[in-house]
Amino acid sequence: NIMIENEQIKIPKEVEKHTKRIEALIKSHYGTWFLAIYAFVDSIIPVPFMITDPFLMIAVMAKRQHTAWLVFVTSVSSVLGGIVAYAGIYYFREFLLLQLSPEWHAMLDSIVITNNFDTFTLSVVGAVTPIPYMLIAWAVALTGSSLTMFIIGSLVGRLIRYGIVGWCTYKFGPLALKYAKRSILLTSIIVLVAAAIYFLLHVS
Repeated sequence: NIMIENEQIKIPKEVEKHTKRIEALIKSHYGTWFLAIYAFVDSIIPVPFMITDPFLMIAVMAKRQHTAWLVFVTSVSSVLGGIVAYAGIYYFREFLLLQLSPEWHAMLDSIVITNNFDTFTLSVVGAVTPIPYMLIAWAVALTGSSLTMFIIGSLVGRLIRYGIVGWCTYKFGPLALKYAKRSILLTSIIVLVAAAIYFLLHVS
């Protein structure tokens, strides 16, 4: 765990041995850069412990007066990472589609992305919920959907998610983790239900 002025925040076990360095880095002038880079990489590399939320919480605890800015930087950096993930798949899209089995083609065909709003909705879902954001970027790229709608939807979703984390940390301090988890879970359920209703009505 990382201690900030007697307040404690849990972070992934895989990086616990580096906690003192991370805490010092986040408190330094380069803290915002570290957070931005971490959020960027988090959206590209499919590693389970690469979760940005705890590090945003640490940054807000250390620099509460800059909460809004930290949320904005984290959100934009994460979306930029999503764009890279999208571009990487889109560039090799034709080659990848040729390598896929009929079952995978059928699964892609079952993904409802028929217009810009579908892309926007799917991107918001991926950016807000626990669904791996990178996988949403890949799905949108493989289906050849709008990059613009992906960016807009991702930015909206990330601002919601990290906005919740930032606000809870600013408001509740050391209790932020509990409240943030509850709020994100509730928001994820609402977003998923709304998206499911939209897609069901759209398909029918």
